[in-house]
Amino acid sequence: MKHRDSLFTAIGSILFAVLFFGVAGSAFCATIHVPDDFTSIQDAIGASFNGDTIVVRPGTYVENIDFTGKNIVVRSESGPLVTTIDGNQAESVVLCIGGEPATAALDGFTITNGAASSDGGGLRIVNSSPAIRNNIIENNAALSTWGSGGGIYCYSSLSVITNNVITQNSASYEGGGIAAAYASSLAIDGNRFSQNSGGFGGAICCGHDDSVIEKNLFVDNNADAGGAIHFNGSISVFARNVVDSNDSAHQGGGINVNNLSAPLIADNMIYRNRAGWDGGGIHCEGNADPTVTNNTVYGNEALCGGGIHCQDRAIAITNTIFWHNVALNSDPEIHVVNASPDVNYCCVEGGWPTGTGNISSDPLFADEIDDDYHLAYTSPCRDAGSNAAPGIQTEDCEGDPRVATGTVDIGGDEFYYHLYSSGQVVPGGSIEIKVIGYPTAPVILALGSDLLPSPMQTAHGALHFWPIAAQWTIGTVPAQGVLAFPATVPSSWAAGEQKPFQALVGPWGGPYTLLTNLMVLDVE
Repeated sequence: MKHRDSLFTAIGSILFAVLFFGVAGSAFCATIHVPDDFTSIQDAIGASFNGDTIVVRPGTYVENIDFTGKNIVVRSESGPLVTTIDGNQAESVVLCIGGEPATAALDGFTITNGAASSDGGGLRIVNSSPAIRNNIIENNAALSTWGSGGGIYCYSSLSVITNNVITQNSASYEGGGIAAAYASSLAIDGNRFSQNSGGFGGAICCGHDDSVIEKNLFVDNNADAGGAIHFNGSISVFARNVVDSNDSAHQGGGINVNNLSAPLIADNMIYRNRAGWDGGGIHCEGNADPTVTNNTVYGNEALCGGGIHCQDRAIAITNTIFWHNVALNSDPEIHVVNASPDVNYCCVEGGWPTGTGNISSDPLFADEIDDDYHLAYTSPCRDAGSNAAPGIQTEDCEGDPRVATGTVDIGGDEFYYHLYSSGQVVPGGSIEIKVIGYPTAPVILALGSDLLPSPMQTAHGALHFWPIAAQWTIGTVPAQGVLAFPATVPSSWAAGEQKPFQALVGPWGGPYTLLTNLMVLDVE
């Protein structure tokens, strides 16, 4: 009996070790603090086990870190404005090259001063898929002649890259902000790209990948080709992005599609981009075959094809607005070389000679002078598109239902109830609050106290906060469908505060009454 009890005790010990310690040898998921437990982030990583979380207190940490293949979360305690990892010009700031899984994460840092002799000045991710979220990735470089991914380099990766500010990074070759290289399938969502530069793709270069790039802002990036983004042998999805004021020395001020690429380009606002040669908004050649659906292409400039340059293939262009684009030589809206693009249900300034459902009437934007390209209720583009368009999405560029009233609209915006603002939110300053709705509908604007953990469902849609701190009747939607309400920012508001608003459009209990989207004003 004594020997049998000893055997059972031994088996129980082994089972306990397998269940609780696991292969890595850690009994429980630990939280390690830097600099409390270890003075450097890398030392904390060295002491960690799979499943651990490393929490970094505010400060500047001059080091280059390597996740060493571990399934860990490295996050800041107080966010990227006060927590920096400075690479000190000594190669990549962060390495994930050991097979880190999707449950590993880098969260809430400023990643800066990386100088890679090859690829990935800020982060180098190879055969790994960590989540990269809530960071500021700035002033990093990929320096070699073929250096790619000034901010982030991803090779054979499935990383989710979300809610980052990616700015002032550079790459000698591809992807000043991000390079999505061989066999990557990234989710790049909700980021801001600004002032990045690269040979191909100022903000992003997609090379032989199938990434999904959605709801990002691209502004003031530059490259030799593809001021915002360059597609090279890519079948990615590029949807619901704003591409504003990017620049290329040669082709594709906003978007460059090349080398057998076949991305879906849908529901984007593409405006004020410039190319030194062809395709101010979009440039397509090299047997590229993108699908272009439901975009607004406005005010872009090039020598030829201010809106789009099409070469070599009969690409499908549907439900898209080309308006007030500029060509210094020829064809301000659509320029064609050895191709016959299939243009249907588009609004093209000056008209288009072939296709079905095309119009040439003024699209009647809400306020072109203020860069407000929402459609007015009176727009000829409203309900004038094709529901059978290839690659049609379920939401427009700002998340409103894509087919709101039975027939899809032409352009990146679908006419639908929406609340937004223009102007800087500075205490004592002036802003303009705008509400889109159906004419004659009364509008009540409400300021919330606290955001709800999940929206409260009401008879007129989702309410995002409770209680209501204040409400105002601000007017009736006019004939063009956009109510503009000038407002003074209260002097009592403080910089850094966030103020949540929603509007009720229509009378409570009415059949066409809805709560708008949540609008959060960030006080500057």
